Amino acid sequence: MCSDHLYLQLGYNGSGKTSLMECLMGIQTLTSGQVLINGIDTKENPVAALHNVGICPKFDGACRSLTVLENLLIFCRIKGLTALEASCDAKDIMIQLGLTDWAHFRIKSLPSGLQRKVSVAIAFCGGSDVVLLDQPSKGMDLKSASELWHNIGIMKKGKTIVFTTHSVEEAESQADRIGIMAAGTLQCLGSNIFLRKYLGSGYTLSISSQYRNSDAGNGRITVAISQNVKGAQLVSCHGGELIFTLPQQIAAEFQDIFKWIERHKHELGIKDYTLTPSRLVDVFLRTIREHDQALGRTPKPLQPIPEFQRERVSVQSQSSMIMLFLFIYLRSDFSYMISFFPPLIVLVIAALIPPLLQVSIILFCISVSGTLQASHLRIQMDVVGLSPLAYWFTCIVWNFLLLFVPFCVFLAVLLTFSGSQHIMWLLTAPCLCFASTAYACFLRVVAFRVSSFSIQYSLLIIPMAVFSFFFVARYSPIRLACYIFHPAMFVFALESETDMLLSCSTVNLILAALGFFLYSLCFVEHCLYIYQGASLWANRSKQPQLMTTHNFGENVTDEIERVRNTPDDLLQLRRVSRLSGNKVAIREVTVGIHGGSSVGFLGANGSGKTSMIECLLGQAAPDFGSAHVTGFDVAKSPIAARSRVGYAAQFDDALILSLSARQQLHLYARVVGIPEVVCEDVVTRMIDGVGLIHGADRPSGTYSSGMKRKLSVAMALIGQRPVVLMDQPTTGVDPASRRHMWAIIDEVRSDPNRCVLLTTHALDETEALCDRIVFFVNGEVKFIGSPNQLRAKFSLQYRVEISFDLPKDVSQIRGWILETFPGATVAEINERRIRVHVPKAAVNSVAILYSTLHSDHGLPITDVTVGADSLDEIMMSVAEQSAMGNTLVSVLPST
Repeated sequence: MCSDHLYLQLGYNGSGKTSLMECLMGIQTLTSGQVLINGIDTKENPVAALHNVGICPKFDGACRSLTVLENLLIFCRIKGLTALEASCDAKDIMIQLGLTDWAHFRIKSLPSGLQRKVSVAIAFCGGSDVVLLDQPSKGMDLKSASELWHNIGIMKKGKTIVFTTHSVEEAESQADRIGIMAAGTLQCLGSNIFLRKYLGSGYTLSISSQYRNSDAGNGRITVAISQNVKGAQLVSCHGGELIFTLPQQIAAEFQDIFKWIERHKHELGIKDYTLTPSRLVDVFLRTIREHDQALGRTPKPLQPIPEFQRERVSVQSQSSMIMLFLFIYLRSDFSYMISFFPPLIVLVIAALIPPLLQVSIILFCISVSGTLQASHLRIQMDVVGLSPLAYWFTCIVWNFLLLFVPFCVFLAVLLTFSGSQHIMWLLTAPCLCFASTAYACFLRVVAFRVSSFSIQYSLLIIPMAVFSFFFVARYSPIRLACYIFHPAMFVFALESETDMLLSCSTVNLILAALGFFLYSLCFVEHCLYIYQGASLWANRSKQPQLMTTHNFGENVTDEIERVRNTPDDLLQLRRVSRLSGNKVAIREVTVGIHGGSSVGFLGANGSGKTSMIECLLGQAAPDFGSAHVTGFDVAKSPIAARSRVGYAAQFDDALILSLSARQQLHLYARVVGIPEVVCEDVVTRMIDGVGLIHGADRPSGTYSSGMKRKLSVAMALIGQRPVVLMDQPTTGVDPASRRHMWAIIDEVRSDPNRCVLLTTHALDETEALCDRIVFFVNGEVKFIGSPNQLRAKFSLQYRVEISFDLPKDVSQIRGWILETFPGATVAEINERRIRVHVPKAAVNSVAILYSTLHSDHGLPITDVTVGADSLDEIMMSVAEQSAMGNTLVSVLPST
C-alpha cells in the first residue's frame, strides 16, 4: 500500500475484515506472519510502528463527557504535538470534516452520525500518515456519508488510508484498490475497473415496466427481450423492474438493440431502460458464490414455514421458560459466581481479627444480574407477549434465588467465626431477604430508565450507604469508620447483644418497610411504562400547538385523503406530530399501510424515522394525532397494539449476548405461543432465512454487528405478527447476506394479512422490498410513492460515468462532453473517472446518448456507464431542495 491511496477491504459478515483491522491497529496480536508499517515490524517494535498510525475502530472511541475540540486536543497531545500545534491541527481537521459548528458540544449530545465523524477526525489528528478506518460511515445517512468521503478524498494526500465498508457504492467511488475477503483469506485484489473487467458478468439491462403487478405484461417483455437480444437472461423481476444480464461479446450490437427497444417500447409497455457494465456488487457476489461452491456450501432454497396455530401460553408456562433460560444464562456467565468471593474474603478477615475492629460486622454485597437490563430488550419482551405478571414473578423469584445462596454462605461464615452471640440475628433473615429482593428488583427498574452505567452504580451504592449511616453508623464511631472503609457494601454493623441499641424487631420493621416501599416504586414505574402513552394522550390538550405555513405536496395530500377513507389498513398514522422540547421532531405525518404491502421510511439522521417507530411501539405518544395498529390506538391500548407487532430494534441491546441465536429464538418462540412440535422447525427456518446457520449455536456476544442484525430480524419475524417494524434491519450487513435476508422479508410483504414498515439508509433495499417510499425532511413527509414514481417525478437527467487510464485525459474528455451535450454538468471528477449529468431534454433517448458516446470521437475512453439518476442522488437532491425551501415552524404555547 502506497501513499495517497485508499485501500478497501470488502467481505461478508464474519469474513475477517475487522479482525485484520484490529491486528493492524494493535488491538489483536498476530498468530503468524508480520505487519510492516513504514518499514517497522509491529511485533518487534509496536510502539514505534503505531506511532504515526491513526485508528477509527468500529466502536466510537471518543470520550463522551468531553467536547469535540477537547477530544481532538487530547489525542493530538498524545501523538506528541505541542499545545500550539495541537490547537492548529484540531482546528484544521474540524474545518475539513465540517465539525467547526460542533466544536464545543459534548460527544454524548451529538447525533450518532456526528459521533462517527468525530472518531474519523481523531484518526486523522496528530499528523497520522497511516489511517485505519473500520466502517467509518456506519449508521450515517446518504448525505452525511457522501460529505465524509468527499472530505476524506481531499485529506488523503500524503497518507495511506485503509478502510472497510459494506457499501459497494462507497467502494466504487472512493477506493483505489479493493480486496475481497472470504473465510479470513484474500480472494481477489485490484482496482474497480480491473475487477469489473476480469470478474464481471458483462452488462446489466434494467427495464422499467408499466405492469407493476402484472405477470402477463412482464412476461411479454421477458419473451420479447429473450428472443431479440442474444444471450439475455432474466435475473430479477420485481415491482415492475426487470433486470437482464447481457454477455460481453454482444457489446457491438448494443446500438441495434436500443433502436429495437425504441421502436417497440410503447407496444411492450416499457417506460424506461438503462444499460450499465457489470458493477462491483456483481463481482463481490460472484466471488462469494464461487468461494462457497468450492467449500460445498451450495445455497438451498428456503423451505416454507410450517403451518401452526399459536397456543395460549399461561403465566406459569412463561415464568418457567424464562427461569430456564436465566439458568442457562447464569451457567454461561461466571461473573456473578466470582462476585461472591471478594466480600466473603473480607468477611472472614474481619471475623478473624475482632479486636482490631471491636465490633462484629455483617457485610452483604448485593449483585444484580444484568440479564434483562437493556431497555430495547424489555420492549422486545413486551412485543412477543410476555405477561407483566410472569415478568415480575420471575424477577422476584430469580433475585431471591441469586441472593439466597450468598446469604446462606455469609451466615455460615459468621456463625463459624463469630460464635453464638449472633444466632438471634437469624430472626432478621426473612425480612433481610425480602428487602434485598425488593432492592434488586428496584435496580432492574433503574437499569431500564437510566442508560449510564456510572449512574446505575451510584443508585446501587448511595441508598445503601445512606441507610447504613442513619440507622447504624451514627450509634458508634467505630461503625462510622466501618462505613467509611466499606462504602460500597450494604453494611449492618451490629454490636453485641448487651451493647445493642437496635433490637431485632426494629430491624425487621425497617427492612419490611424498605421492601414494601421499593416494591411500590417498582409497581408505579411499571404502570408508567405500560401506560406512559395513555398519560401523555390524556394531557395532550396542555401541550403547545404546532404552527406552520407549509402546504403538502400532491402525493402527500392524496395519501391523507386515502387514509381518511380507508379505515381497514393494518397500520395507520393520522396527522402524527411530536415535539422534542421546542423542536418539531415529527410534523403531521399521515401514512397508511394495508396488508400485503411494505413501506420504507427514508431520510437523513434526525429526520424523524426512529421517532415514528417509538410512537408505534408506545414508547412515546404523539403530541398530536394518533397511531393505530390493526385498529388499536397505540396511546390508549398499548398492550393490545404491541401484541400485534414484530420489532427489529436498531441497536444490539435487545439481544441476550450470553445466549446463542438458537436459544434466544427458542425462548421467543415459546413465549409467543408456537407449539412445541413445530418449534424446532420454525426456529431452524428463521436461522436459515436470515443466513445465520454457521453461527447459530455460539453466544451472540461473539457475533459481528451484521450477524446481530440478522438475529434481530429473525426475532421480529418468528411471531408471525400482522405488523412488522424494522429499524435499519440491514445496517452493517454485507451485500450477499442482505439479498438473502430480503427473501424472507419479502415473504411477509406477499402475505395479504401482514405488512412491513422499515427504516433504512440503503436505497437499493427500498427498491427491492418496498412498494412505497416515505421520504422525511426535518420531521415532515416530502414524498410518498413508489420508487418508479419517485424517478418519474424527480429524475430529469441521465447519469453518465466515463472511465479512462491517465489522469491527464480528464480535461479533454470533460470539454468534449460539455460541448456535445448542452446543459450537461460535471458531478464528480476522480483521477481515472468522471461523472456527468446529461439533461434528458438534450437527447431524445438512451439509444442516441449511447450511440454518441461510442462514436468515433478519438478520446481515450476505456468504459462508459449510462443510466438514470440513482435513488441516492434523487433523495439527496430532494433533501437539499426541501431544506432550502423549508418553511418556518414555530411552537407556541396553548392559551
